[in-house]
Amino acid sequence: MKPLDKCPHCGQPMRMRCGVRLRRTEIEIFDVIARHPGGVDMETLIAAVYPGKPRQKACNVVHTHICNINDRLVETDYRIRRKPRITGRFYLVTELTRAVA
Repeated sequence: MKPLDKCPHCGQPMRMRCGVRLRRTEIEIFDVIARHPGGVDMETLIAAVYPGKPRQKACNVVHTHICNINDRLVETDYRIRRKPRITGRFYLVTELTRAVA
């Protein structure tokens, strides 16, 4: 594996989605959301990625991973959004990036 294929911080393998490198758990979350064009709820994400983990801890970790994914996607037109914002389903959306003047 090439050095760029591993996280510089933890050494975990990184794979590509939408042109950016993501860690294994981030890939799992991204793929679950991308496979559900009608959106995916938090319970489905927890069951897919953190089965058996206490719900509140799993929610916190999933939210952290989604923030990390969106941080990496900032240079692309893709984002993960939750609609409605607090209690809704997660969607992979396309947002046109704006040119900064």
